[in-house]
Amino acid sequence: MGILTDYFAATPAEAAACQEHGPLPTDLPQLAAKWVEPTILLGQLWAAVDGVKYNQRRHRGDEEMLEPSDEEGPWVIRIREECRAAIAGIPDERIPELAAKWSEAEEWMRPEPDWLAKLIPELRVVARAGIGDRAMYVWICL
Repeated sequence: MGILTDYFAATPAEAAACQEHGPLPTDLPQLAAKWVEPTILLGQLWAAVDGVKYNQRRHRGDEEMLEPSDEEGPWVIRIREECRAAIAGIPDERIPELAAKWSEAEEWMRPEPDWLAKLIPELRVVARAGIGDRAMYVWICL
């Protein structure tokens, strides 16, 4: 089955309401991105945007976990503002380069750079929506 990850932009109250079932079809900006967990894989995209080698202390994409329903999840985790801002700021012309770089992460299960080149703009939409009273979150279910 793998790791299910749904990225979404929400207020803290909206994010808390997504705890059990994730961001069900609503008007919340969201993206189902299986396997793209925030600590390493999203962090590696952030490092690629910054043009540096991934460092988990610097580029860890997750910041704060909302109170889990139990120890085995599912979990809602707020994405670090610096990570959100980096993804939100990706210009169109960098997407092919970033997709190629991101595909080199050893944690991937052989992703196609073309698939990542489609995923990056979708992540960017969610990241851009996570401003003001909203933040960027991920719902994770194993």
